[in-house]
Amino acid sequence: ILLAGSLSAADLHLTGPGLEIRLNPDAGYAITSLRDAATGRDFISESHKLPLYRIVLSRPDGSTREITSASASSSSRKEISAGAVMEFEHAPEHLKVICTVHMDAGVPGVRWKIAIQNRGDFGVRSLFYPQWPAPERLTSNARENRLLYPFLDGQEFVDPGERIPVGRAHRSMYPGQAALQMVAYHD
Repeated sequence: ILLAGSLSAADLHLTGPGLEIRLNPDAGYAITSLRDAATGRDFISESHKLPLYRIVLSRPDGSTREITSASASSSSRKEISAGAVMEFEHAPEHLKVICTVHMDAGVPGVRWKIAIQNRGDFGVRSLFYPQWPAPERLTSNARENRLLYPFLDGQEFVDPGERIPVGRAHRSMYPGQAALQMVAYHD
């Protein structure tokens, strides 16, 4: 696994077996590229960028607040073997978020981990991590694009670019109606 500084010094670039990933700290460590090295196919939308995480906080009185990696008061990153750890401070909410991205040698995939240290008076209601803005289509033939989603025993969307509007998150509660923590987007 290589941590490459071939981009600007601020960008995080990880290369693993058959996969390259780039995160941009200027946009809250948004995933700006997730590329298959063999085909060159990028599994990140060029037109939509999302912060690495989004958290909805709530209080018993019903009030809510939303924070993202891009809205953190400060952030830092530490490079580790085969990955990186990024820490985000949300001072007004008394919250620290620690995100880890890791690529195992010999395994074509990316492993994500998140830890939240909450010393504030808001509870964590919803967590969206990592936020992955997928392209509308992987191929020009709409019927070849499929999204396997973990709803109950699994739900397959044919041509998800048509079924799920751009900018809309599709989600299920976990645990609950989502049987697994996985998504497969393929042609």
